[in-house]
Amino acid sequence: MASEEEYHIPGEAQASAYQSEELSPPPKPKIDFKKVLIVVFILAIFWIGVHFVSSSKKAKKNRYELTQVEQPIAISMPVEQKPQVPTNNMMVIQKGAVNLENRLASVEEGNASVEARVQRTNASLADLQNNLAVMSSQIATLNSTLQDLVSQVTQQQSELHVLGNNQTKKERESVSKQAPVIKPQILFIQALIPGRAWLSTQEGGMSMTVKEGDAIPTYGVVNSIDPVQGVVNTSSGRTIVFRGEE
Repeated sequence: MASEEEYHIPGEAQASAYQSEELSPPPKPKIDFKKVLIVVFILAIFWIGVHFVSSSKKAKKNRYELTQVEQPIAISMPVEQKPQVPTNNMMVIQKGAVNLENRLASVEEGNASVEARVQRTNASLADLQNNLAVMSSQIATLNSTLQDLVSQVTQQQSELHVLGNNQTKKERESVSKQAPVIKPQILFIQALIPGRAWLSTQEGGMSMTVKEGDAIPTYGVVNSIDPVQGVVNTSSGRTIVFRGEE
């Protein structure tokens, strides 16, 4: 009896402390793979140790029960109370494992969320690069179009300049090719009576009869006919006289 009361299960105090620690609200998990791996490694060692201790306890318990069966005195109450301690330890360990799994699941969810964000960011960057490529192509097309327009305008200006030079040259040529100034013909009096006169050119190629008020080319209008003086006065100031009296 004394040996049974003094017998303590190894790791019971640690399990109780672990249980009180697990009952407190877990802190918010942080994504730190090194710490997670360390915790997993410690828990795995702890699990193996507890499993090994539990197996040893079960073996001792079986030997103890066989010994109690062989002895004439049967103690039932301590035997019934002893299995509760390993059961509590197993429950604590299971809860710790569940909490660890939950934490690992939270970490995996966080990693999945980060990966999804990274993928969305990469997709956005790819779209931005595509848009930049399209804009670059459009800008290149616009530059080419502008260059074509500039060349066309330059060509048109050159053509207009050539046309202007040709037009100026033609105008100069047309001015130079104008008909020469015709010298005014000189008229002479062939015959003369009061109020009328017969006129002819020096070469005799043209003759006309005029009276006061008639118009004579290059002379103007006949103002007066003076038979005494033998003169025909015109509005231009020129006078017509007999041949040989000019």
